Amino acid sequence: MSVAVSENFVIVGGNIDDMYDNNLEECVYVYTRTNAGWVEHQNLTAIDGQNYDQFGTSVAVSESTLVVGAVGDDERGSNSGSAYVFTLQ
Repeated sequence: MSVAVSENFVIVGGNIDDMYDNNLEECVYVYTRTNAGWVEHQNLTAIDGQNYDQFGTSVAVSESTLVVGAVGDDERGSNSGSAYVFTLQ
């Protein structure tokens, strides 16, 4: 659904991810550059994520700071959306 690239990270956001279970909680995949190439580094989810929040519909990365959008989040009202900030290591 979305991709962001920095010198050391590639971020891939999905719209709906049920790869690991059937609850449709979305996940953002973080890849890091190594001597061998790009490898999966970690998977991120929203700490308060719910089905269909669409966590990962937008991603942005600058150095080691990642911002992830969740346009369907209902925390502040129906589909009010949220942004989550992560520090990548």
